[in-house]
Amino acid sequence: CDADPAVAAVLDVGNGVELPAVDGQTIEFEFEDEGVEIEQEDGILEIEAPSLTLRVTATDASGNVATAEVAPSGLTGDNDDDYLASAEDDD
Repeated sequence: CDADPAVAAVLDVGNGVELPAVDGQTIEFEFEDEGVEIEQEDGILEIEAPSLTLRVTATDASGNVATAEVAPSGLTGDNDDDYLASAEDDD
């Protein structure tokens, strides 16, 4: 119902922790069974966490809400310091 809905994106890293998703941010992700550790180093968001899911919510002017979730493919618990491509806001 709206050509320009309000869009919000978060990274859900498990254990109830969510971070705002930033356009163009490069992420380094490492599976960590216990706890969550997040730091920024040299422009790279470094995340150690039990999971990683991108959640995007769009809300139109009429109040209709749509949500989509996606987990990165190709990552397993054996991966260490996996780089994810930086996100681009394609509207």
